[in-house]
Amino acid sequence: YEEAIAELNATLSLIGRDYSVLANIAHAFFQIERYDDSLEYLDEIVSMTGITVDELAYTHYMRFACYIRVEEDQTAANALETALEYAPENAEYWEYLASTYSRLGRRSDAINAMQKAEDLRRNQ
Repeated sequence: YEEAIAELNATLSLIGRDYSVLANIAHAFFQIERYDDSLEYLDEIVSMTGITVDELAYTHYMRFACYIRVEEDQTAANALETALEYAPENAEYWEYLASTYSRLGRRSDAINAMQKAEDLRRNQ
């Protein structure tokens, strides 16, 4: 992963900010459990213009994944809520949100999020 990150950073220096390259770097850092580094690249993506709704949703989902790994549950929930603003029909995101709400002691919100996930799965 370290070599891949170096190569991807070299690519960035040649082509400039690019969603795919930044997302791959963030993912590589996530894989080697360097969550702060991953978040740095994910935050850069969020600040970009011209990326798609799906790319924004996935970026915020990856931010959620990083925050969950470092046990920042409230920040993770916030990131996933933002992902759902871009992908409200993603049942998997709703399930993750239900689990996160449960850890936060937000039982009613957890139940509502799980119900939303179940409704979406039933209507697919």
